[in-house]
Amino acid sequence: MPNGPEPRPSILTVGSDGTPNGVVDVEKVLLDAHAVALELTAASHDPNAFDAILRRLRDRVGTEALPFVLLTALRWIVLEPLNTAIEIVDNATTLKMRTSLQTAATSARKRLT
Repeated sequence: MPNGPEPRPSILTVGSDGTPNGVVDVEKVLLDAHAVALELTAASHDPNAFDAILRRLRDRVGTEALPFVLLTALRWIVLEPLNTAIEIVDNATTLKMRTSLQTAATSARKRLT
């Protein structure tokens, strides 16, 4: 039986040379990501507020955790509110938004290659 509490899940970050340069708390990433995802979604109509939220996030979580928080927030925004909105539009109209987005994504990928 180990002594003390179990360690919290964490991510070891490394620099471009492979040298460890920080540790990121996974639970904190998840909590920060969910909170900022909600803030960003609510501010989606206001670019200035959106940018202010991102600046505050950067200052609060630091550069080591920022990419993890942003990727996790992006995942949540796309899979939850955005996916729900697309389903509502597709079911309520003839727009077929998801199909249009898939076509636009294919076109964008072609431009990049």
